[in-house]
Amino acid sequence: MIGFGDYFERTYVVGRRRRGNRRGAPPRYPPSWWNQYRAARDNEPRTKNATEAWHSRFQTIVGKSHPSLYKLIAEFQKEEADIRVMMQELDGGRTIRQAQRLTKAPPERGGAFVT
Repeated sequence: MIGFGDYFERTYVVGRRRRGNRRGAPPRYPPSWWNQYRAARDNEPRTKNATEAWHSRFQTIVGKSHPSLYKLIAEFQKEEADIRVMMQELDGGRTIRQAQRLTKAPPERGGAFVT
């Protein structure tokens, strides 16, 4: 477990320390990339769910994992036009309705257990 702690510290927190003539190196993934303290403190989203949702929707619209450049550009242009329309509607006073989460009711509890 000590080895893992050293690895974590080197990779995510402080980087490699200087030894002799060797220069130190910053961490591969500095805390500013992954630390969520500030997001939690400032009540900001801690995940990129909105980005992931957009990407999933856009990939569905495009219909391919690797479209041609011309198809991709055309789809980006359509997306831009849709966003412009939505922005005009919002400026005109339209409100955005949040999608409601579908939750299942807990299953009914049966009668007495039979042993």
